[in-house]
Amino acid sequence: MLKRIFLCAAVVCVAAPVHAGWFDFLSGSDDEVSTAPVAKTAAAGTSVDMLNQGMALLPLLSESLSVTEDQASGGMGALLGTAKSMLPASDFGTLADAIPGALGMMVDAPKVADSSTEGSGLLGSVIDIAAEHSDTVKMAKDLTEQFKALGLSADMIPKFTDTASNYLKQNGSPEAATMLSSIIGQLF
Repeated sequence: MLKRIFLCAAVVCVAAPVHAGWFDFLSGSDDEVSTAPVAKTAAAGTSVDMLNQGMALLPLLSESLSVTEDQASGGMGALLGTAKSMLPASDFGTLADAIPGALGMMVDAPKVADSSTEGSGLLGSVIDIAAEHSDTVKMAKDLTEQFKALGLSADMIPKFTDTASNYLKQNGSPEAATMLSSIIGQLF
């Protein structure tokens, strides 16, 4: 019983900052509570300002490439997923840290089933065979399929990469920009 009480108290203490103002009715004060956002440091070491900068990447992709926000998030997530599978964990961490919300974007990336490029004729068959024997070709094929699932052609992949890399450079992450460009550049 004591463990349950301690656990409940711990949860309330941890959750209290998240629900700040929720218990204000207990004080009997009718004063307005400011709802202005406060810049806090997130667990990953990013501030709210950095998060807003990271999330500004999606509107930039949407506007400059004439894609929807869903396509921008899914496409960027597909690029990040590919980078994650090709980079050492520490390098991917540098890239992901440079783009707040990166993990959410990766969730937005379409899932690719192991399928052949049916209907693509001889070239599709050659790509399928090559993908069976080369991880690089398989990753390029999967990335192309993800973009196709988003309603985007494969020629959008370098455009996404260039736009995101330029964005990273302009926002103080040249190392992450170089990583993204070089890793996707190996595929296309």
